[in-house]
Amino acid sequence: NLLSSWCFQLASPAQHISGAVWGLAIYRAAKKTWPENKWSLKAPNDLLLNGKKIAGLLLESVSQGTSHRLVVGLGFNAAMAPESMAQATHLPQPPDEIEWQTWLANLINCFSLAKKSCQTTTLSQDDCAELLIAVNANPNLQNIYIKIDLHGNLHFADKTLSWNEI
Repeated sequence: NLLSSWCFQLASPAQHISGAVWGLAIYRAAKKTWPENKWSLKAPNDLLLNGKKIAGLLLESVSQGTSHRLVVGLGFNAAMAPESMAQATHLPQPPDEIEWQTWLANLINCFSLAKKSCQTTTLSQDDCAELLIAVNANPNLQNIYIKIDLHGNLHFADKTLSWNEI
């Protein structure tokens, strides 16, 4: 399994859309590495495989004067899941060395793009559309989201929630 902390030096503070941006990054990396699997996101920070949690992210932003850092904590259940968590899972087959290298290369690439995006104040239209697909692919979802706006707000038919409120 992969338990890691990634520290990124930023030119400006991480913005309120960071949770959505980094969630999308891990979703994209997983889909690119294992496209045959059924991936989804559970806002604000869980990656799901077949409706069960396989990974989670924690974000911590630190600013001191003009110095800005973002620490991204990632836990990824590759070969086994915690026995005490019935809603947790792992990959169907433990990854071999080439799969691990592919996963890490895809993750680094997606994290590099997320680093740039998390410093902007709005999501792109393409990010909103892909996030909507990713969260609505969650088979455990009670109500589908009808829209994710440029500010990372999740819209249901009857209410709107900020990505960070969930």
